[in-house]
Amino acid sequence: MTLAPATSGRSATDQAFGIVVVHRSPSPYLAVCLRQAKLWNPHCPVVLAGDASNRSMAVDRFIAIDALERTPAHSSFLSDYRHYSPWQSQDWERFCIERWFVVLAVMRREGWDHCLALDSDVLLFCDAASESRDSRSAAVVLSRWDAQRALPHCTYINQRGALEAFCDHIAATYRSESRLTALKARNQKKLDRYWISDMSLWQDWAERTSHRVQIRDPLPTAGAAYDSCIETVEGFQRSNPLPLLVRPWKRIVFRQGRPLAFRRQDGRPLALNCVHYHGRFKALMERHARGRNDGLVAGLILLREKLKAYPPKLRRGARGYGEALRRRLRGRSAPAGQPSPRP
Repeated sequence: MTLAPATSGRSATDQAFGIVVVHRSPSPYLAVCLRQAKLWNPHCPVVLAGDASNRSMAVDRFIAIDALERTPAHSSFLSDYRHYSPWQSQDWERFCIERWFVVLAVMRREGWDHCLALDSDVLLFCDAASESRDSRSAAVVLSRWDAQRALPHCTYINQRGALEAFCDHIAATYRSESRLTALKARNQKKLDRYWISDMSLWQDWAERTSHRVQIRDPLPTAGAAYDSCIETVEGFQRSNPLPLLVRPWKRIVFRQGRPLAFRRQDGRPLALNCVHYHGRFKALMERHARGRNDGLVAGLILLREKLKAYPPKLRRGARGYGEALRRRLRGRSAPAGQPSPRP
């Protein structure tokens, strides 16, 4: 069983801080995420902003998403949203962006000045209130995905005003054709496809805002790391008991309930404050929450998930490329001097 660090109680300066997880549906991994966050943060409120299907999974507090008050910016985003991520469904991608309005509404309702916004596919292994205090020089602390996208899977909001500004930025982006065009240009894929998500919006806002934004180093030289994704193995030792059958992932060893990854260059251990289980790697969350090291069993679990995912993955891929091809053909057939139809 994972052991949480000893705590002396919640200080007065932490009273306006909490952890919030936003999720619709009763996904089994959601319960693991919430239990783990509470285990390591017994004196910090852990709020699930969810729906009727997952109310029973809450470990501290439950807030119904649909009962939260919507701001004008929130309503504007929902009415103006246009879908540019064909590999994901419209409802899923829109909700990934909308959740930041939900986080803001939770902060206002709870009276928090600061919070940790935690994705439901992340296991937390740190004292979040302490981490927040140590990073207060930045208004927002994010991780890095790539040059075009920040990663908000384990995000410290250290100034509520900064999140308000980000939500206003989202609404303004979807109201502005020129802003969307510029964002699409930075996130263009093959066959005239785009990937506009909360990740690309966070990166865009971070480059524009006057608020100080910290982007974490995925492989810091000192201190603990926030894992960007368990299958991101660059610079780390790898685990792969079934080569060619499953993707490699970070080699993680648990010591006293704390996960350690290892630098590939010199083998030095690096403590992880969180681990992010993208895609089929969610199947490892329960094992890791119990402090079980990886091996052949973990590889077989991932192989099973891979085989289960093939039929729907192929359907999504065919649908995404089909839509992109139709857009390209419509653009070529548009009469001269007339704009091609908007996707």
